[in-house]
Amino acid sequence: MLVLIVVALVALGVRHVLEKKAERRAEQKREIAYQSAVLSYSERFRPGMTRKEVEDYLRAKNIGLQQMCCVGDSPKSVWDDLTKIGQESAPSVLQ
Repeated sequence: MLVLIVVALVALGVRHVLEKKAERRAEQKREIAYQSAVLSYSERFRPGMTRKEVEDYLRAKNIGLQQMCCVGDSPKSVWDDLTKIGQESAPSVLQ
């Protein structure tokens, strides 16, 4: 009976370690995708471009665009253009 309990605990421990490794790999892949998207936009959009040029490009490429007021710490009430560069699940509460 004791051997069965030990085997079950070891199996659970191994499973937990493998799940954590898989989570880290998935997180790394997401981070690489995010950085790639940011780099792509940084290369395409240069300082001095007009808002219209940026919006026209995003719309021409069928890239979702959302306009929202007052994003960040800006004291001014300005509209910001937002686009999604990735998606991930919310972190679980129990870790």
